[in-house]
Amino acid sequence: QGPEDFELVLDRYLIVSSGFHKPLFQKGDHEGALFLYDLETNRERDYKFNFPFNPHGIHSVKVKGDTFQIAAINHRPGRDTIEVFNFFPKQMKLLHIKTIENKLFVNLNDLIFYKDAFYITRDHYFANNVGLFIENFARLPLGSIIRWTKDGVKEVASALRFPNGIINNNGDI
Repeated sequence: QGPEDFELVLDRYLIVSSGFHKPLFQKGDHEGALFLYDLETNRERDYKFNFPFNPHGIHSVKVKGDTFQIAAINHRPGRDTIEVFNFFPKQMKLLHIKTIENKLFVNLNDLIFYKDAFYITRDHYFANNVGLFIENFARLPLGSIIRWTKDGVKEVASALRFPNGIINNNGDI
């Protein structure tokens, strides 16, 4: 499985989410990873974790000093989560700090940090294979964008056809 998303930190460190695997009519575990490339020194490193990790969209934000937070959509068996990591670029160190879960985390695709929240695209509505097949075949506009804060999740845009990426363009989402 190839790369799904990437994030460039400090115009030097390229973080790639890879291994996304969500076959329509197959079951089975599949493990992905985050890969880090230092574009100046050509050092590289892969990060695998002691929990099921099947990454999709990722995003980073500087938190303080030389520390960044990286958030990654994770398609765990039977549920989607957001994994949050601290990233220390100079040491090329990635530390998992928490998993965020919510019953509305279904078919997550991409995300961005925005102030104290995440904005997350849900590219489909149905979680079962028959519903997904109908949604895809009929091109039904059932995707959405949700906003997560520590206080809960709220849908902020709906009736979207397969929303994929999301960006923060100087404060405009």
